[in-house]
Amino acid sequence: MKLEGTKEWKEAQPEGLLRPLYIVMGAVKPRKANIVDYSIPWPGVSMIAVEFLDQ
Repeated sequence: MKLEGTKEWKEAQPEGLLRPLYIVMGAVKPRKANIVDYSIPWPGVSMIAVEFLDQ
């Protein structure tokens, strides 16, 4: 089943879409990820910084 284009996919998208995150995760193939920072500067906008680890 293809997720892109479904109602759930569109509703879950942040402003910049999730495709770049999936591309990075596919290239790095991390075994673990740590959330470095997460904030909600104003309603409807969230920002997250993630560190991908190979351990």
